[in-house]
Amino acid sequence: MGKASRRRREARQNPANRDIARASQQERFAMIAASLPRGGGGLSVAQALAVGSVLVAANNPRNDTPEWFRDGWDVVDLLTAGMHPSLLPCSESRFSAVRDTWLDQLRTEPFWGAVTDMLETLLQISHDTATPVDDPEVVMALVASLVDVPSCMQPIAEGLRPAGLAAVRPSADGVGRAVVREALALRPGIRVLTDEGEAISLGDRNASTLRELADGRAEMLGRPLEPGERIFGEEEVPRFEAFVEEMMAAFELSPAIRHASKVTGFMPPGREGLPNQHHQDEWEQVLEVFLQEHPDIAAAYDPEAEAEKIGLMRLKIVLQADADSLANRAGTIRDLRKTPEGDLAQIIIRMVPMVLGAFGRRTLLDAAGDWARGVDGAPSMTDLARALLWLERSMKSGSDGYTTEEAVQAASLAAEFYCAIGASEELR
Repeated sequence: MGKASRRRREARQNPANRDIARASQQERFAMIAASLPRGGGGLSVAQALAVGSVLVAANNPRNDTPEWFRDGWDVVDLLTAGMHPSLLPCSESRFSAVRDTWLDQLRTEPFWGAVTDMLETLLQISHDTATPVDDPEVVMALVASLVDVPSCMQPIAEGLRPAGLAAVRPSADGVGRAVVREALALRPGIRVLTDEGEAISLGDRNASTLRELADGRAEMLGRPLEPGERIFGEEEVPRFEAFVEEMMAAFELSPAIRHASKVTGFMPPGREGLPNQHHQDEWEQVLEVFLQEHPDIAAAYDPEAEAEKIGLMRLKIVLQADADSLANRAGTIRDLRKTPEGDLAQIIIRMVPMVLGAFGRRTLLDAAGDWARGVDGAPSMTDLARALLWLERSMKSGSDGYTTEEAVQAASLAAEFYCAIGASEELR
Protein backbone atom coordinates (compact mmCIF):
# COMPACT_ATOMS: atom_id res chain seq x y z
CA MET A 1 0.00 0.00 0.00
CA GLY A 2 1.35 3.44 -0.94
CA LYS A 3 1.76 6.37 1.43
CA ALA A 4 -1.28 8.21 0.06
CA SER A 5 -3.48 5.11 0.42
CA ARG A 6 -2.26 4.56 3.95
CA ARG A 7 -3.00 8.18 4.88
CA ARG A 8 -6.52 7.91 3.47
CA ARG A 9 -7.17 4.71 5.43
CA GLU A 10 -5.90 6.22 8.69
CA ALA A 11 -8.03 9.31 8.14
CA ARG A 12 -11.18 7.26 7.58
CA GLN A 13 -10.52 5.39 10.84
CA ASN A 14 -10.51 8.71 12.73
CA PRO A 15 -14.10 9.16 14.08
CA ALA A 16 -13.78 12.94 13.76
CA ASN A 17 -13.46 12.63 9.99
CA ARG A 18 -16.01 9.90 9.24
CA ASP A 19 -18.96 12.22 8.65
CA ILE A 20 -16.89 14.38 6.33
CA ALA A 21 -15.51 11.35 4.49
CA ARG A 22 -19.07 10.19 3.66
CA ALA A 23 -20.13 13.58 2.40
CA SER A 24 -20.25 14.77 -1.19
CA GLN A 25 -17.58 17.07 -2.56
CA GLN A 26 -19.72 20.18 -2.07
CA GLU A 27 -20.71 19.12 1.43
CA ARG A 28 -17.10 18.49 2.35
CA PHE A 29 -16.17 21.97 1.20
CA ALA A 30 -18.99 23.42 3.33
CA MET A 31 -17.99 21.34 6.35
CA ILE A 32 -14.39 22.50 6.14
CA ALA A 33 -15.57 26.10 5.94
CA ALA A 34 -17.89 25.57 8.91
CA SER A 35 -15.06 24.10 10.97
CA LEU A 36 -12.99 27.29 10.80
CA PRO A 37 -11.71 28.32 14.24
CA ARG A 38 -13.28 31.33 15.88
CA GLY A 39 -11.15 34.17 17.14
CA GLY A 40 -8.37 33.97 14.57
CA GLY A 41 -6.91 30.55 15.39
CA GLY A 42 -4.47 28.77 13.08
CA LEU A 43 -5.90 27.13 9.98
CA SER A 44 -5.08 23.74 8.55
CA VAL A 45 -3.96 23.39 4.93
CA ALA A 46 -7.44 22.17 3.97
CA GLN A 47 -9.14 25.09 5.73
CA ALA A 48 -6.73 27.68 4.33
CA LEU A 49 -7.22 26.37 0.80
CA ALA A 50 -11.00 26.66 1.19
CA VAL A 51 -10.71 30.19 2.65
CA GLY A 52 -8.31 31.30 -0.09
CA SER A 53 -10.64 29.97 -2.79
CA VAL A 54 -13.59 31.90 -1.32
CA LEU A 55 -11.54 35.11 -0.93
CA VAL A 56 -10.35 35.11 -4.52
CA ALA A 57 -13.79 34.24 -5.88
CA ALA A 58 -15.39 37.00 -3.80
CA ASN A 59 -12.93 39.66 -4.98
CA ASN A 60 -12.92 38.75 -8.68
CA PRO A 61 -16.25 40.41 -9.65
CA ARG A 62 -15.19 43.78 -8.25
CA ASN A 63 -14.52 46.50 -10.82
CA ASP A 64 -11.50 47.78 -8.92
CA THR A 65 -9.82 44.37 -8.78
CA PRO A 66 -6.37 44.55 -10.44
CA GLU A 67 -5.84 42.54 -13.62
CA TRP A 68 -3.35 40.14 -12.03
CA PHE A 69 -5.93 39.21 -9.39
CA ARG A 70 -8.48 38.00 -11.93
CA ASP A 71 -6.64 35.12 -13.53
CA GLY A 72 -4.16 32.32 -12.98
CA TRP A 73 -4.36 31.53 -9.25
CA ASP A 74 -2.97 28.12 -8.33
CA VAL A 75 -3.40 26.09 -5.14
CA VAL A 76 -0.18 27.41 -3.55
CA ASP A 77 -1.43 30.96 -4.13
CA LEU A 78 -4.83 30.08 -2.68
CA LEU A 79 -3.19 28.41 0.32
CA THR A 80 -1.15 31.54 1.01
CA ALA A 81 -4.18 33.81 0.64
CA GLY A 82 -6.17 31.63 3.03
CA MET A 83 -3.40 31.61 5.61
CA HIS A 84 -3.03 35.40 5.39
CA PRO A 85 -6.42 36.92 4.39
CA SER A 86 -5.44 40.46 5.43
CA LEU A 87 -2.69 40.44 2.80
CA LEU A 88 -5.32 41.07 0.12
CA PRO A 89 -5.64 43.31 -1.74
CA CYS A 90 -2.01 44.11 -2.54
CA SER A 91 0.32 44.18 -5.53
CA GLU A 92 1.28 40.95 -7.28
CA SER A 93 4.94 41.47 -6.42
CA ARG A 94 4.08 41.90 -2.73
CA PHE A 95 1.86 38.82 -2.71
CA SER A 96 4.47 36.66 -4.47
CA ALA A 97 7.22 37.86 -2.12
CA VAL A 98 5.19 36.95 0.96
CA ARG A 99 4.20 33.59 -0.52
CA ASP A 100 7.74 32.50 -1.38
CA THR A 101 9.31 33.82 1.82
CA TRP A 102 6.68 31.94 3.80
CA LEU A 103 7.29 28.72 1.84
CA ASP A 104 11.03 29.03 2.47
CA GLN A 105 10.33 29.36 6.19
CA LEU A 106 8.16 26.22 6.18
CA ARG A 107 10.64 23.98 4.33
CA THR A 108 12.61 23.17 7.48
CA GLU A 109 9.51 22.71 9.66
CA PRO A 110 7.39 19.56 10.20
CA PHE A 111 4.40 21.49 8.82
CA TRP A 112 6.07 21.39 5.39
CA GLY A 113 4.90 17.79 5.23
CA ALA A 114 1.31 19.05 5.06
CA VAL A 115 2.19 21.24 2.07
CA THR A 116 3.90 18.38 0.22
CA ASP A 117 0.99 16.06 1.05
CA MET A 118 -1.33 18.65 -0.49
CA LEU A 119 0.81 18.73 -3.63
CA GLU A 120 0.96 14.92 -3.86
CA THR A 121 -2.83 14.74 -3.55
CA LEU A 122 -3.24 17.43 -6.21
CA LEU A 123 -1.00 15.53 -8.62
CA GLN A 124 -2.90 12.31 -7.98
CA ILE A 125 -6.25 13.97 -8.74
CA SER A 126 -4.81 15.57 -11.88
CA HIS A 127 -3.43 12.19 -12.96
CA ASP A 128 -6.63 10.27 -12.26
CA THR A 129 -8.83 12.77 -14.10
CA ALA A 130 -6.32 13.78 -16.82
CA THR A 131 -7.11 17.39 -15.86
CA PRO A 132 -4.58 20.24 -15.45
CA VAL A 133 -3.58 21.12 -11.90
CA ASP A 134 -4.76 24.70 -12.44
CA ASP A 135 -8.31 23.68 -13.41
CA PRO A 136 -10.95 25.01 -10.92
CA GLU A 137 -12.64 21.60 -10.76
CA VAL A 138 -9.37 20.03 -9.63
CA VAL A 139 -9.03 22.64 -6.89
CA MET A 140 -12.54 21.84 -5.63
CA ALA A 141 -11.77 18.13 -5.69
CA LEU A 142 -8.51 18.77 -3.85
CA VAL A 143 -10.17 20.67 -1.00
CA ALA A 144 -12.66 17.83 -0.61
CA SER A 145 -9.93 15.16 -0.70
CA LEU A 146 -7.70 16.77 1.91
CA VAL A 147 -10.02 15.70 4.71
CA ASP A 148 -8.57 12.22 4.13
CA VAL A 149 -5.00 13.48 4.66
CA PRO A 150 -4.33 13.83 8.41
CA SER A 151 -1.46 16.30 8.07
CA CYS A 152 -3.64 18.65 6.02
CA MET A 153 -6.25 18.76 8.79
CA GLN A 154 -3.78 19.90 11.47
CA PRO A 155 -3.70 23.65 12.28
CA ILE A 156 -0.55 25.62 11.62
CA ALA A 157 1.40 26.86 14.64
CA GLU A 158 1.10 30.58 15.34
CA GLY A 159 4.80 31.23 14.75
CA LEU A 160 4.64 29.74 11.25
CA ARG A 161 1.82 31.87 9.84
CA PRO A 162 2.75 34.17 6.93
CA ALA A 163 1.29 37.17 8.77
CA GLY A 164 4.18 36.94 11.21
CA LEU A 165 7.01 37.29 8.68
CA ALA A 166 9.51 39.92 9.77
CA ALA A 167 10.77 40.56 6.24
CA VAL A 168 10.20 39.19 2.76
CA ARG A 169 12.43 38.56 -0.22
CA PRO A 170 11.52 39.51 -3.80
CA SER A 171 10.15 36.71 -5.97
CA ALA A 172 10.61 36.24 -9.70
CA ASP A 173 7.51 34.01 -9.90
CA GLY A 174 4.16 35.74 -10.03
CA VAL A 175 0.72 34.32 -9.32
CA GLY A 176 0.05 30.97 -10.97
CA ARG A 177 3.65 29.77 -11.11
CA ALA A 178 4.34 28.41 -7.65
CA VAL A 179 2.47 25.11 -7.87
CA VAL A 180 4.47 23.85 -10.86
CA ARG A 181 7.74 24.95 -9.28
CA GLU A 182 6.99 23.29 -5.96
CA ALA A 183 5.55 20.12 -7.48
CA LEU A 184 8.55 19.60 -9.75
CA ALA A 185 10.83 19.98 -6.73
CA LEU A 186 9.20 17.02 -4.95
CA ARG A 187 11.34 14.43 -6.80
CA PRO A 188 12.70 13.60 -10.27
CA GLY A 189 10.14 12.26 -12.71
CA ILE A 190 7.19 14.23 -11.36
CA ARG A 191 4.69 14.99 -14.11
CA VAL A 192 2.67 18.21 -13.80
CA LEU A 193 -0.15 18.77 -16.29
CA THR A 194 -1.12 22.43 -16.78
CA ASP A 195 -3.26 24.34 -19.25
CA GLU A 196 -0.07 25.19 -21.13
CA GLY A 197 1.20 21.61 -21.40
CA GLU A 198 3.12 19.04 -19.39
CA ALA A 199 6.22 19.66 -17.28
CA ILE A 200 8.45 16.84 -15.99
CA SER A 201 11.15 17.10 -13.34
CA LEU A 202 14.51 15.78 -14.57
CA GLY A 203 16.59 15.86 -11.40
CA ASP A 204 20.01 17.48 -10.99
CA ARG A 205 22.07 14.92 -12.86
CA ASN A 206 19.79 14.62 -15.90
CA ALA A 207 19.41 18.39 -16.10
CA SER A 208 23.20 18.79 -16.00
CA THR A 209 23.60 16.14 -18.70
CA LEU A 210 21.05 17.83 -20.95
CA ARG A 211 22.80 21.18 -20.52
CA GLU A 212 26.08 19.60 -21.58
CA LEU A 213 24.42 17.94 -24.58
CA ALA A 214 22.80 21.24 -25.55
CA ASP A 215 26.15 23.03 -25.31
CA GLY A 216 27.77 20.32 -27.41
CA ARG A 217 25.03 20.52 -30.03
CA ALA A 218 25.37 24.31 -30.20
CA GLU A 219 29.14 24.01 -30.61
CA MET A 220 28.70 21.47 -33.42
CA LEU A 221 26.23 23.75 -35.21
CA GLY A 222 28.38 26.82 -34.61
CA ARG A 223 25.47 28.81 -33.18
CA PRO A 224 23.23 28.95 -30.09
CA LEU A 225 20.22 26.64 -30.09
CA GLU A 226 16.88 28.28 -30.81
CA PRO A 227 14.12 28.02 -28.17
CA GLY A 228 12.46 24.61 -28.54
CA GLU A 229 15.15 23.31 -30.92
CA ARG A 230 16.04 19.62 -30.58
CA ILE A 231 19.18 18.74 -28.66
CA PHE A 232 19.60 15.56 -30.67
CA GLY A 233 19.75 15.66 -34.45
CA GLU A 234 17.54 13.23 -36.35
CA GLU A 235 20.66 11.40 -37.53
CA GLU A 236 21.68 10.65 -33.94
CA VAL A 237 18.51 8.81 -32.92
CA PRO A 238 19.35 5.53 -34.74
CA ARG A 239 22.82 5.57 -33.20
CA PHE A 240 21.36 5.95 -29.71
CA GLU A 241 18.87 3.15 -30.29
CA ALA A 242 21.67 0.91 -31.54
CA PHE A 243 23.73 1.73 -28.46
CA VAL A 244 20.86 0.78 -26.12
CA GLU A 245 20.28 -2.48 -28.00
CA GLU A 246 23.99 -3.29 -27.87
CA MET A 247 24.11 -2.68 -24.11
CA MET A 248 21.04 -4.84 -23.45
CA ALA A 249 22.56 -7.66 -25.50
CA ALA A 250 25.93 -7.33 -23.74
CA PHE A 251 24.26 -7.74 -20.34
CA GLU A 252 22.06 -10.58 -21.66
CA LEU A 253 18.76 -9.00 -20.73
CA SER A 254 15.63 -11.04 -21.33
CA PRO A 255 13.99 -10.72 -24.76
CA ALA A 256 10.93 -9.45 -22.84
CA ILE A 257 12.91 -6.51 -21.43
CA ARG A 258 14.47 -5.75 -24.79
CA HIS A 259 11.06 -5.81 -26.47
CA ALA A 260 9.53 -3.47 -23.87
CA SER A 261 12.42 -1.05 -24.28
CA LYS A 262 12.07 -1.01 -28.06
CA VAL A 263 8.28 -0.52 -27.97
CA THR A 264 8.17 2.15 -25.24
CA GLY A 265 11.45 3.89 -26.02
CA PHE A 266 12.46 3.77 -22.34
CA MET A 267 15.70 2.52 -20.87
CA PRO A 268 14.88 -0.59 -18.78
CA PRO A 269 13.97 0.43 -15.21
CA GLY A 270 15.42 -1.32 -12.20
CA ARG A 271 13.78 -2.23 -8.91
CA GLU A 272 12.73 1.36 -8.19
CA GLY A 273 10.90 1.64 -11.52
CA LEU A 274 10.62 4.62 -13.84
CA PRO A 275 10.27 7.96 -12.02
CA ASN A 276 7.16 8.86 -14.02
CA GLN A 277 4.23 6.63 -13.01
CA HIS A 278 2.59 6.96 -16.44
CA HIS A 279 5.75 5.64 -18.07
CA GLN A 280 6.03 2.84 -15.51
CA ASP A 281 2.43 1.78 -16.17
CA GLU A 282 3.11 1.71 -19.92
CA TRP A 283 6.30 -0.31 -19.40
CA GLU A 284 4.56 -2.90 -17.20
CA GLN A 285 1.67 -3.28 -19.64
CA VAL A 286 3.95 -3.89 -22.65
CA LEU A 287 6.07 -6.33 -20.63
CA GLU A 288 3.03 -8.24 -19.34
CA VAL A 289 1.49 -8.62 -22.81
CA PHE A 290 4.78 -9.89 -24.26
CA LEU A 291 5.21 -12.48 -21.51
CA GLN A 292 1.62 -13.66 -21.95
CA GLU A 293 2.20 -14.10 -25.67
CA HIS A 294 5.56 -15.90 -25.20
CA PRO A 295 5.11 -18.54 -22.47
CA ASP A 296 8.53 -20.09 -23.16
CA ILE A 297 10.24 -16.78 -22.41
CA ALA A 298 7.91 -16.17 -19.45
CA ALA A 299 8.91 -19.53 -17.93
CA ALA A 300 12.56 -18.45 -17.80
CA TYR A 301 11.86 -14.86 -16.79
CA ASP A 302 13.27 -13.95 -13.34
CA PRO A 303 12.43 -10.34 -12.30
CA GLU A 304 15.16 -10.24 -9.64
CA ALA A 305 17.85 -11.51 -11.99
CA GLU A 306 16.76 -9.01 -14.65
CA ALA A 307 16.79 -6.16 -12.10
CA GLU A 308 20.36 -7.06 -11.12
CA LYS A 309 21.52 -7.10 -14.75
CA ILE A 310 19.75 -3.80 -15.39
CA GLY A 311 21.54 -2.32 -12.37
CA LEU A 312 24.92 -3.43 -13.71
CA MET A 313 24.08 -2.05 -17.14
CA ARG A 314 23.00 1.27 -15.69
CA LEU A 315 26.23 1.51 -13.69
CA LYS A 316 28.24 0.86 -16.85
CA ILE A 317 26.34 3.57 -18.74
CA VAL A 318 26.80 6.06 -15.88
CA LEU A 319 30.54 5.39 -15.70
CA GLN A 320 30.89 5.83 -19.46
CA ALA A 321 28.95 9.10 -19.37
CA ASP A 322 30.95 10.36 -16.38
CA ALA A 323 34.39 9.35 -17.64
CA ASP A 324 35.07 12.63 -19.44
CA SER A 325 32.71 14.95 -17.54
CA LEU A 326 33.41 16.45 -14.13
CA ALA A 327 29.89 17.91 -14.13
CA ASN A 328 28.37 14.46 -14.66
CA ARG A 329 30.47 13.04 -11.82
CA ALA A 330 29.27 15.82 -9.53
CA GLY A 331 25.66 15.08 -10.49
CA THR A 332 26.07 11.37 -9.82
CA ILE A 333 27.61 12.07 -6.41
CA ARG A 334 24.69 14.36 -5.51
CA ASP A 335 22.19 11.70 -6.58
CA LEU A 336 23.93 8.98 -4.55
CA ARG A 337 23.95 11.11 -1.43
CA LYS A 338 20.32 12.07 -1.93
CA THR A 339 19.08 8.49 -2.53
CA PRO A 340 21.45 5.97 -0.91
CA GLU A 341 18.63 3.42 -1.05
CA GLY A 342 18.29 3.78 -4.83
CA ASP A 343 19.16 1.16 -7.44
CA LEU A 344 22.43 2.82 -8.48
CA ALA A 345 23.74 3.13 -4.93
CA GLN A 346 22.78 -0.45 -4.15
CA ILE A 347 24.53 -1.93 -7.19
CA ILE A 348 27.63 0.12 -6.33
CA ILE A 349 27.87 -1.21 -2.79
CA ARG A 350 27.43 -4.76 -4.08
CA MET A 351 30.17 -4.33 -6.71
CA VAL A 352 32.82 -2.43 -4.74
CA PRO A 353 34.11 -5.40 -2.68
CA MET A 354 35.17 -7.15 -5.91
CA VAL A 355 36.90 -3.98 -7.08
CA LEU A 356 38.75 -3.61 -3.78
CA GLY A 357 39.78 -7.26 -3.90
CA ALA A 358 41.10 -6.88 -7.45
CA PHE A 359 43.25 -3.77 -6.98
CA GLY A 360 43.95 -3.42 -3.27
CA ARG A 361 43.19 -0.52 -0.97
CA ARG A 362 46.27 1.66 -1.56
CA THR A 363 46.18 1.48 -5.35
CA LEU A 364 42.44 2.05 -5.41
CA LEU A 365 42.69 4.99 -3.00
CA ASP A 366 45.21 6.85 -5.17
CA ALA A 367 43.15 6.24 -8.31
CA ALA A 368 39.89 7.26 -6.58
CA GLY A 369 41.54 10.49 -5.44
CA ASP A 370 42.44 11.28 -9.05
CA TRP A 371 38.87 10.45 -10.19
CA ALA A 372 37.40 12.80 -7.57
CA ARG A 373 39.85 15.65 -8.07
CA GLY A 374 38.17 18.82 -9.36
CA VAL A 375 34.66 17.41 -8.98
CA ASP A 376 32.27 19.72 -7.15
CA GLY A 377 31.13 18.14 -3.88
CA ALA A 378 33.37 15.07 -4.28
CA PRO A 379 34.64 13.15 -1.23
CA SER A 380 38.01 14.22 0.14
CA MET A 381 41.02 11.91 0.25
CA THR A 382 40.33 11.44 3.94
CA ASP A 383 36.74 10.44 3.21
CA LEU A 384 37.88 7.99 0.54
CA ALA A 385 40.55 6.50 2.81
CA ARG A 386 38.08 5.96 5.66
CA ALA A 387 35.51 4.39 3.36
CA LEU A 388 37.95 1.93 1.80
CA LEU A 389 39.46 1.06 5.17
CA TRP A 390 35.98 0.37 6.55
CA LEU A 391 35.20 -1.82 3.54
CA GLU A 392 38.48 -3.73 3.87
CA ARG A 393 37.79 -4.48 7.53
CA SER A 394 34.23 -5.49 6.72
CA MET A 395 35.48 -7.93 4.08
CA LYS A 396 38.00 -9.43 6.51
CA SER A 397 35.25 -10.22 9.01
CA GLY A 398 34.53 -13.34 6.97
CA SER A 399 30.80 -12.74 6.54
CA ASP A 400 29.21 -13.47 3.17
CA GLY A 401 27.98 -10.04 2.12
CA TYR A 402 26.89 -7.19 4.35
CA THR A 403 24.99 -7.52 7.60
CA THR A 404 21.89 -5.32 7.86
CA GLU A 405 23.84 -2.72 9.82
CA GLU A 406 26.77 -2.86 7.39
CA ALA A 407 24.45 -2.45 4.39
CA VAL A 408 23.15 0.82 5.83
CA GLN A 409 26.70 2.02 6.47
CA ALA A 410 27.82 0.97 2.99
CA ALA A 411 24.91 2.83 1.38
CA SER A 412 25.95 6.00 3.22
CA LEU A 413 29.37 5.60 1.57
CA ALA A 414 28.00 5.03 -1.94
CA ALA A 415 29.52 8.30 -3.24
CA GLU A 416 32.98 7.25 -2.03
CA PHE A 417 32.60 3.76 -3.49
CA TYR A 418 31.39 5.26 -6.79
CA CYS A 419 34.70 7.15 -7.05
CA ALA A 420 36.56 3.92 -6.40
CA ILE A 421 34.63 1.99 -9.06
CA GLY A 422 34.98 4.84 -11.54
CA ALA A 423 38.73 4.90 -10.94
CA SER A 424 38.94 1.13 -11.37
CA GLU A 425 37.71 1.47 -14.96
CA GLU A 426 40.86 3.43 -15.73
CA LEU A 427 43.06 0.91 -13.91
CA ARG A 428 41.89 -2.02 -16.03
